[in-house]
Order: sequence, then C-alpha cells, then structure tokens
Amino acid sequence: MLKILQMSSSAYWTEPSQTIPGHSLDPHKLMNQLEKRYGPSAEGQDNFRVELRRNSYNIYPSQTAKEHKLSQEEIRACEVRRI
Repeated sequence: MLKILQMSSSAYWTEPSQTIPGHSLDPHKLMNQLEKRYGPSAEGQDNFRVELRRNSYNIYPSQTAKEHKLSQEEIRACEVRRI
C-alpha cells in the first residue's frame, strides 16, 4: 500500500508514480510538460512534486491528479536537442 505525504493542503504519494532518466532531459521542458499534464490545484499550487536523485527525476503527483504518468512522446519532447 502506498503512503501519502501531506504538504500544505495537497497530499502527494510517497512513492514516485514515474521515474525518468535525466541524462538527456532539459529540466525546463520537463517542468513545462508536468505543468501541462497535471495542471494547478484548487489552491493554485502545482499538482505534482519532482525530485532529482542520481540523475533520475522522480515524479510524485498529488492524489487529486487525474493522470499519473507522462507518455513516452511527452518525455521525448523534453529531450535536449543536440546539433
């Protein structure tokens, strides 16, 4: 059973719903994708929490978030473009 972490007035899962390797991701693009996916809470806060650990992004959606994972297409849109 997953536990819940209470932060301000939003509750987040204590286990990440998704872990994404961060070696080729642009953090700004990732945050934009997460904001699009989860949107703001009723209080205007983010409906997710992100941790960067050992070059992987751990995504913790709030309990009220409807979707719990980014698609592979959304993740690819966050990749750093190399010329």
